[in-house]
Amino acid sequence: MQDSDLKRHLSAILAADVAGYSKLMAGDERATVMALDAARQIFRTQIESNQGRVVDMVGDAVLAQFTTAVGALVAAQSIQTEINRIASTAPPDRAMRFRIGIHLGDVIEKPDGTLYGDGVNIAARLESIADFGGITVSSMIHEVVRNRVEVNFVEQGEFEVKNIPYPVKAYRILIDGSLASGAKPKASADGNIDAILGQRDHLEKLIQEKFKRRLAVVSTSFDIAAASTGSPSDLDALEAIKRYQEIVSKTVTSMDGTIVKMVGHDTLSHFSDTQNALRAAVKIQQAIDESNMLRTESEPVLVRIGLTSGECFLEKDDIFGDVVSMAVVIRDAAHPGEILLTEETFLSLSDKSEIYCRHYAAIPVRGKEGRVNAHKAFWDHDEAEKDQLPVDQQRPVEQEGPWKKWALIAIPLVVALTVIYLIAVPGKDNQETRSITQTLPSR
Repeated sequence: MQDSDLKRHLSAILAADVAGYSKLMAGDERATVMALDAARQIFRTQIESNQGRVVDMVGDAVLAQFTTAVGALVAAQSIQTEINRIASTAPPDRAMRFRIGIHLGDVIEKPDGTLYGDGVNIAARLESIADFGGITVSSMIHEVVRNRVEVNFVEQGEFEVKNIPYPVKAYRILIDGSLASGAKPKASADGNIDAILGQRDHLEKLIQEKFKRRLAVVSTSFDIAAASTGSPSDLDALEAIKRYQEIVSKTVTSMDGTIVKMVGHDTLSHFSDTQNALRAAVKIQQAIDESNMLRTESEPVLVRIGLTSGECFLEKDDIFGDVVSMAVVIRDAAHPGEILLTEETFLSLSDKSEIYCRHYAAIPVRGKEGRVNAHKAFWDHDEAEKDQLPVDQQRPVEQEGPWKKWALIAIPLVVALTVIYLIAVPGKDNQETRSITQTLPSR
């Protein structure tokens, strides 16, 4: 890839996801999938009608790019108005509402249309703090649109964003029908209950037969902050991401898995065999570690991996269900370079002794009561052996990265080269010492 292949834009970025998606899926997966499909169509229509394009739709998430900030905000308002109207006719516990974040910033676009950069990261952070059914925008959007679009802005303060060295000021926009606006959900309209239930049973049967599967899902995330020291060039960062994606793709395919999505730093794949899913996760970490050994940068590339298993919906090239969102939650709970899997996934392994795993932590899950038990899979043989030692025999070790292995190779090499240099190119003092010694009379 050449630098000329990369396009840099000042774009308005819209990021959205479903509020309480896991809870909705847990309550009624079939109804949630159908509602999500309907919402996606609304997103596509409004985005394309306002000088925008859909960059990607993964699970319940949406990412879009607009040529103007006004277009992004108008589209977001239309989307939320329509979706909130539909949600108001559903029972409160079944109402699907989205959160939307919008930012105007610099992005890098690859030839395939994939976007990277601060603009994407900030939009995603704004989405995470938006109201259910509402919109949150950055100060950049606020400055551009405040005199062009009639909306009510409410300042939310400043927020920290991962890998962004400065806080981002946010504004909330009140939307009719959002939970923040105080709108009350309306009761469902009267109708022929028997006919509705009959139609629903038929649809559920079709979905069950055609789309429902029991799969293992693997979610990975690349830590771009560790790709190199200082401020890496765009080309260096993208080459690191490309190498990471190639490793994931090759490994998943070799273990009979299917790549669902590769979006920026994240990948999603599924396997029919849970054991193969864990094997693939281990091989990915090992291949990344080997790649780090060959890198010239001082900091390694690190990957987080989350693994879950359970029932989900498989439609064309996409996958839906609580198992998908749980894989992302488990992945985000892992430290860079770790593999975490749910306890249910660990118990479903056909050979639990093949790869050493142990209980890691009870992880809170947004939208669910209680916590989910997670296990850690050890992909490094030495670390696995060390972890299995009795506590009194374990030495406290600081968190180490692959750079430790580089040091073990580099230090002896530097010492050896120094010795060779001193022997091959002796200094003036050494020459004088030998000369004096040679002139002394022997005893």
